Amino acid sequence: LIPIPDSISYDEAAMCEPCAVAMHALNRAGVKEGDSAVVMGAGPIGLMLAQVARMLGASHVALSDIDEEKKAFARKLGFDILEEGENCADVVIEGTGASSALTRCLEIANRGGTVLCMGNPSREMVLSQKAYWHILRKELTVKGTWNSRYASFQNDWQDAIRVLSEGKLQAKELIT
Repeated sequence: LIPIPDSISYDEAAMCEPCAVAMHALNRAGVKEGDSAVVMGAGPIGLMLAQVARMLGASHVALSDIDEEKKAFARKLGFDILEEGENCADVVIEGTGASSALTRCLEIANRGGTVLCMGNPSREMVLSQKAYWHILRKELTVKGTWNSRYASFQNDWQDAIRVLSEGKLQAKELIT
């Protein structure tokens, strides 16, 4: 159990899990002050990832999605949408579980950048030879992440409640 401070509503506290997942993922990716970041997938977790990246000091955060409504909602929250052909990120998070999104992540990652895989695949993931060359020639770091940690040495849930209660993230806007 994690105590909820009086400064946070029950609705906001319910956003603790997606926030903890996002915080864990971005800690795995090593997002730091001044990094540029792109999140593939503008659903609730993707939007939380973008907010946490911004909170961690990323200088530019953009999202990508095929759904126009999700892109419009991301813009409403103040995020840029990655334009076709843009190649621009130090850290790229694959949040869709689609092979095409993973390929795009490898394409847009800067030389020496990090690609973090977190989307749950709904079918076979396939990596083309060209995509694999991006890993090699750009010397990319590819990492995976799973859920969050609830341990004494790293407790993403307590960290999530803290940042939510401090108003550092727009959690209410994600509740529909």
